[in-house]
Amino acid sequence: HGSGKILRLMGRPGPDQIVKAVETLRTAVPRLFVRTTIITGFPGETEKDLEQVKDLLSAIGAHRVGVFPYSREEGTPAYNLPDPVPTAVARERAEAIRRYGLELARVNSKSLVGSEIPVILVKPSVRPGYYVARGPHQAPEVDGRTYIRYRDTGLPGAGTFFDVRVHRAGVLDL
Repeated sequence: HGSGKILRLMGRPGPDQIVKAVETLRTAVPRLFVRTTIITGFPGETEKDLEQVKDLLSAIGAHRVGVFPYSREEGTPAYNLPDPVPTAVARERAEAIRRYGLELARVNSKSLVGSEIPVILVKPSVRPGYYVARGPHQAPEVDGRTYIRYRDTGLPGAGTFFDVRVHRAGVLDL
């Protein structure tokens, strides 16, 4: 989450601590890609809290955002919290954050155009002349892919790492 109020209810560090931690990581790993998961609809959450989620995602430069609506689970500390958010509202908020996360992904993908990134070859593409690869910001099975154009000059096999220049970017695919 990104709201100090909601993070306190969850027993988590506040947004300032999260930003500081990401800044520390970026100092150590300048090309760090940030992935996070957000819960929407936590008890007591308001529209203002949701805007704070977006603010935090922007502040940390999130590259990939997963999101799911809160689900009340017996035996958890949040089970008896007051001010439950209706399930339909939690789902609407999750969808809003999902769309926002995709916009962040699009902006971040476009920022890679013209740069070189390391990739790992995965498999030949069904599109002739291309190979499917993954960059450091692309998790297997859940993120986009990097497509490498090659000529029949003996491209190394799956599992090989090397650097490629990004020429085009979509929301998730390069």
